[in-house]
Amino acid sequence: MKQKRLMALSLATAVLVAGVCGSVAHAGMRPPDVSFEGVTKIVFTRTHFEEPRPSGKDGKPLREGAKTTIVIVDKVEIARLTKLIVLRPKAVCGCMHLDEVTFEKGKSRINVHFCDHCFDIGNVSYRMPGAFHAAYQKLLAAHFAKATK
Repeated sequence: MKQKRLMALSLATAVLVAGVCGSVAHAGMRPPDVSFEGVTKIVFTRTHFEEPRPSGKDGKPLREGAKTTIVIVDKVEIARLTKLIVLRPKAVCGCMHLDEVTFEKGKSRINVHFCDHCFDIGNVSYRMPGAFHAAYQKLLAAHFAKATK
């Protein structure tokens, strides 16, 4: 009986340590290319969902609905937006990102999933650059205002 408890305790400890170490290692990872120089196109995409709550609270899954897309190809606007990005690492928080942005640089792309406080590139999480988020909110508001005219 004592042996089973000891094995269970050892297993629980190993899982806990692996989770903590994995989180630390994950937070310390760096994507190979996070330079926004040479970006020629920026594509913002917001996904709208039919259910207002995340899956699990009432057992109903989310159903993906319409998407709003904003494409920027103007060099001056691209330069303005990319200068607003300052990458500061943060711990992964696991929130649901309804927004994403793709920075196209020739044949390569940088895909970012974000919310008001996250700016995730691949598996690496950064703090959302406040000025970039504010600029995105203005673009989104202008897009919706134009669409309702």
